[in-house]
Amino acid sequence: MFSLFPRLFSFLLLFLCLNVLAQDSEDDPVAKKKSKKGFQFGISLGTYFANSYTAALYNGYGFDANGNKNTTFASSAMNEKINTEYGGKNGQPDRIAAALNVQPGTWSFDATDMPGKLRYNIALMLGVQSRYFLNDRDALLLNVNATQLTVSGDFTIGFNNTVIKASVPDSLQFQTFPIVGQEERLVIQPGFQHLFGDNDQFNFFVEGGPIVTMAKFQMNEIIINSLTIDLRTYYNSQGFVTQQARNMTGVGYGAFAGLGLNLQANDKYVIQLVYNPSYERINIGLTPPLTFQQALLLRVCYRLSN
Repeated sequence: MFSLFPRLFSFLLLFLCLNVLAQDSEDDPVAKKKSKKGFQFGISLGTYFANSYTAALYNGYGFDANGNKNTTFASSAMNEKINTEYGGKNGQPDRIAAALNVQPGTWSFDATDMPGKLRYNIALMLGVQSRYFLNDRDALLLNVNATQLTVSGDFTIGFNNTVIKASVPDSLQFQTFPIVGQEERLVIQPGFQHLFGDNDQFNFFVEGGPIVTMAKFQMNEIIINSLTIDLRTYYNSQGFVTQQARNMTGVGYGAFAGLGLNLQANDKYVIQLVYNPSYERINIGLTPPLTFQQALLLRVCYRLSN
């Protein structure tokens, strides 16, 4: 994914150079410099790197109806789903054995098979940006970005294998399966931006301010071959919902910063490349701490004023 950024940066520099040459050939060299003061609106596109702390919420233990995380294997969502609901208890067929293509009673799932460390995958981030330049170097800004995160990890199921180790018929072999999650975040950043230097075409800039992030726990599933199991809802033997975890959403606060490159493409369009870290609380789960999140963004803005 990162290989796209050098190519994109080269394209933007080429675009800027061609634009500057065109202006030199057409404009009066003594023409009056236009002020940046006024509003700019634009879009942003980039990649988001979420801190792995809250990824542990998707580790298969699940949540009760009050939104509290289950803390023991016996009460975990994966134990309930694999060993009870889908595992042939309460007079139900053993759908786990069918998914594994083994005989009922020849597989096992216990606390040692639970997922290890889960991680967020790199996510696409989209957003809009507005700025009001107080003068040619200082601006008030408001960034609103959205991203959909995916979480991935794995767990194991053991099964009796008398073919691979025929001399030890009770030996357990293990197979690995994925556990996945999905989360939505809306990130709001009001703040201040300052451009450095006297060059009107090429500037470094810094920005910063408070950050508000709205997060939503959206999906948590395990996949055993062709069988997909939702970990958020529990059913009884008649197929009725007996318990459903509360839809977890939260609003967290913190601070953000930005360091980047400002390219003045022409009188109307501005291109920015920015590294955008933040230190904030992603407020899902119980008492989450402040953590670092990071983003790399490309912004394209249009200046409304003449």
